[in-house]
Amino acid sequence: MLAFGSRPQSGVLTTSMDSSKGFQPPFVFGPYEADISSGELRKNGSRAKIQDLPLRLLGVLAENPGRVVTREELQKRLWPEDTFVDFEDGLKTAVKKLREALGDDAEKPHYIETIPRRGYRFVAQVEQFAPPDPAGVAAEATRESAEAVRGRPSRWKTWVATAAAVFLSGLTFWLLYGRPAFSFSPRASAPDDLSGRFA
Repeated sequence: MLAFGSRPQSGVLTTSMDSSKGFQPPFVFGPYEADISSGELRKNGSRAKIQDLPLRLLGVLAENPGRVVTREELQKRLWPEDTFVDFEDGLKTAVKKLREALGDDAEKPHYIETIPRRGYRFVAQVEQFAPPDPAGVAAEATRESAEAVRGRPSRWKTWVATAAAVFLSGLTFWLLYGRPAFSFSPRASAPDDLSGRFA
């Protein structure tokens, strides 16, 4: 299973985001990895501090890198219709906090470009993680565990071999040094006449 925090591998990388189902898969841009669903932003693997609204703003902008996302579209996507806030101030604050989290500069943007009186454009290249194939993940895990078993002896085999070696060593020592030597002297014979004893 592809875990958040790992870089995309060849064969699992796509370039378009699928937000039509309400789910946005994790994506990568520059040294950053973003998982909007879990509310995480990471830079070079370390979690970066970011609030919910700026992170959701990042998700909307990164869905269509290179395209201007209008202020009206951002208002519809980020604030429900029944919300009464100062939209202009709220959007400016969210953009400012997002730029701070990314270390971006409004004058020389690496990620978020302001398009005066229209909106914002995400200018970095975005790479998306494709959902992993469950059958492929299970097959890979099975193959890796089989290779691990073949590559090293199992623990019980090691214990059995050790116990056998200790037993054989002990038996050899006992046979050589521990038991009394065989005696080949004849046994004392029983008296020939037993009838006199019981009379």
